[in-house]
Amino acid sequence: MASSNNEQPVENYFVAAKAIVLDDDGLMLTMLRGETAPTNPLHWDLPGGILEYGEDLLDCMVRETQEEAGIEIDTPHIFHAIARMNSIGEFWTTIYAAAHARSGEVHLSWEHNEYKWVSPEEFITLEASSQRIRETVERFIELRDKGKISI
Repeated sequence: MASSNNEQPVENYFVAAKAIVLDDDGLMLTMLRGETAPTNPLHWDLPGGILEYGEDLLDCMVRETQEEAGIEIDTPHIFHAIARMNSIGEFWTTIYAAAHARSGEVHLSWEHNEYKWVSPEEFITLEASSQRIRETVERFIELRDKGKISI
């Protein structure tokens, strides 16, 4: 069977789960990716990572936030998803959720250099953030302001 240009080999397809994690004041956690990150090094990002085979999506978001930031979150609420090709030719579907942090005490993993709590509006003004993440945060703000998502 001939392969079309629109097909991607299975080994180049990934599903990721990312979370907008909010504290009691409505500030969101953002973490600076390390300089050795394969994509978007030294860019502000959200907690999250690859969904493991057979893993529940919400469990993945909870696990990744714990692994990357050392904090526990309440049940995430999915609000957005996007499929795209990244800068190194991998095809990704990323599912986004919003969740409340049970604590604000962050303990970063090796994947990130620093973190900060910012308003979603402040996040979208950060120069060192990807367009994709900024657009996701803008979508979150829009839904929050319309009362369609609450944490």
